[in-house]
Amino acid sequence: MNKTEFWNRDDNEQGQQPTQSSKVTDLSFRLQCRCLSVDHTYDLHRAITDALPWFTEEPLTGLHLIHVAGSQNGWMRPENPDEMIYLSNRTRLTMRLPVNRVKDARTLTGHELDIAGNTMKIGEASERAVLTSDILLARHVIGEQDETDFLQSAANQLEAMGIQFRKLLTGKHITLRSPEGEINTRSLMVAELNPADSLTLQELGIGHGRRYGCGIFIHHKGIKAINPDNPE
Repeated sequence: MNKTEFWNRDDNEQGQQPTQSSKVTDLSFRLQCRCLSVDHTYDLHRAITDALPWFTEEPLTGLHLIHVAGSQNGWMRPENPDEMIYLSNRTRLTMRLPVNRVKDARTLTGHELDIAGNTMKIGEASERAVLTSDILLARHVIGEQDETDFLQSAANQLEAMGIQFRKLLTGKHITLRSPEGEINTRSLMVAELNPADSLTLQELGIGHGRRYGCGIFIHHKGIKAINPDNPE
């Protein structure tokens, strides 16, 4: 896999910093669902917004796409967007929500969602705080198809948000489908963040498309020997 890196020269000292977001949290639902297509982006988004109409109105909401590890017991994650991924009992449906919407989102428990013909039964939810991490990963960020242009655009967006970083790393180009056409995305890792900027990036994300799984950052294990397309 080809990977491209971008270094930022800013190296400011850090003072006392927060450790947990007071604005957003992750709400994770148990679910029963046998399988989904590899590219379930808009189908899942549509099902969620049908059940929770306010989801598209809140600026801090985000939907984590359901990810299955790239390889398990010899099985390789398909590249064809129409092929199926098979969910385990540990698979969760997770949303990033403003803290004042957690109670509203919990009403999703008990619903059965139709995800392009696949039934998803939503179970109980548990809340997980959004904590600081100096390395963050977004599996899908909407941007330029060319790696160099993508990284420069990402760096410009981060700097416009006032976020200081030392290193950006991108993975392969991935195309997602939408009713309006294809969406160009790449994975993006941002490294050596201070705690305040780490929380800001997790709260705001980068680019557009948070409500259908793009630009949402999660923690990553580390820079060494990483594959940003498969953090597990």
